[in-house]
Amino acid sequence: HDIEKKQGLTSSSIFQSALSIVLHQYLQTNDLTFGVVISGRAINTSATDIDSAVGLLACTLPLRVKLAKVESFVELSQKIQNHINDISQH
Repeated sequence: HDIEKKQGLTSSSIFQSALSIVLHQYLQTNDLTFGVVISGRAINTSATDIDSAVGLLACTLPLRVKLAKVESFVELSQKIQNHINDISQH
């Protein structure tokens, strides 16, 4: 939890960074893509009508990670967290 608090990272971005490193080692590639589940779903209702929505309100977005040789784990986690924030807005 220290790295989360000190660097302002989420558990999810730390997990995805670790997953990226494992996949990199296993697949021997620096360019990875995998699915990330986020809360929310594009529905045609206003924020006040969300309580009446039925069903799973989650979606899976593709996350592309390009690993750099000089990148630290914290830098990778920050990059992933920023990218997820960007793609979840659209």
